[in-house]
Amino acid sequence: MEKVTYNKMQVLMLDTGPGSQAFSVIEDGAVGKAITVKQPYASMLVTGKKKFEYRSWKLQDDLTDSVIFIHAGKSVLKERVNVTDELYVRTLEDVNEEDLYGCIIGCVAFGKPEKTLRGYAWPVKSFRKLDEPIRNVKGHLGIWEFMVSKESDK
Repeated sequence: MEKVTYNKMQVLMLDTGPGSQAFSVIEDGAVGKAITVKQPYASMLVTGKKKFEYRSWKLQDDLTDSVIFIHAGKSVLKERVNVTDELYVRTLEDVNEEDLYGCIIGCVAFGKPEKTLRGYAWPVKSFRKLDEPIRNVKGHLGIWEFMVSKESDK
C-alpha cells in the first residue's frame, strides 16, 4: 500500500444512479483504491470528457459503482484513442500548465464493464476532479491502494 501526503480534508460524493451514491473521504488514515492512467486521458476521465476507460481486463464486480481514484501517470500517451485531435491537444495543454503528472487528480465511479473485441470498456457513471491534486504519488499497475497521511514521512 502506497502512503501519500495530503493536508486537506475532502469529502467526495459521486452519483451512481437514481437514489444511490458512492462516497469517500480524504483525511489522515483514509485508504482509497486507485488506478493509474496516462495523461491526458486521466484528466479527461475526471472532467467527464472521456466516457469509457478501456482495459484488457474486467473491473471487479465489487468495484462497480465505487469511488476509484485516478492517478495521472508520469508519462503521456502518444497514441490518441476515441478523442478528437483538438480535445487531446487542449487537454494536454491544461495538464502541462497544472503539472498533473505523478499525482492523484480526482475520482470516478465506473459502471458495469462492457465486453469489447480487445477487452473491456468501463463506462464512467460519475466523476470529480480534486480541488488540489495529491502530488508525488508513484502509482502501480492494476487497481491499487493508498493510505493518506497528513504529514510527510520524509
